[in-house]
Amino acid sequence: MSKKEKVVDGMTMGQWIAKETKKRKTSWWGEPCFITPVIHPEIFGDGLQLAYLGTIDQRPNYWLIRIDSSINLEADDFDYESNLLQPLEDYFGRFPEPGYIDAAEFKKLKKNDSMAVQDYENYKDYSMACKYPALYWGGGHWGSVVNFK
Repeated sequence: MSKKEKVVDGMTMGQWIAKETKKRKTSWWGEPCFITPVIHPEIFGDGLQLAYLGTIDQRPNYWLIRIDSSINLEADDFDYESNLLQPLEDYFGRFPEPGYIDAAEFKKLKKNDSMAVQDYENYKDYSMACKYPALYWGGGHWGSVVNFK
């Protein structure tokens, strides 16, 4: 750690990121599971605030992004779409519309030449596009992990 590097609660930004992106065991509805949060590689603004975004449909997974330290994520006029959701979707991708469907529905839509599945050769390709870290936004939550301001 260099002498000029800022520290919050005894950790540098790099240490905060390493802690947050580490694979760990958690539980979802009482069932044990493992998560490994991902981080957008680009730094936005001064990048001194580490923020998270979680979706209602992909809990307990979440995404991290470094944004400007002056942004108040709790403000009534905070624009989560521009500051968090859009950059994360642009980088990690977005679930196909209409969201996750099973193999039988995929086959039916494919047979009817539906626009919903036209970009996928087969169900395996489609189901791979429906996996984290691609985002499925039907609502969610966000906040600041740490702000070095």
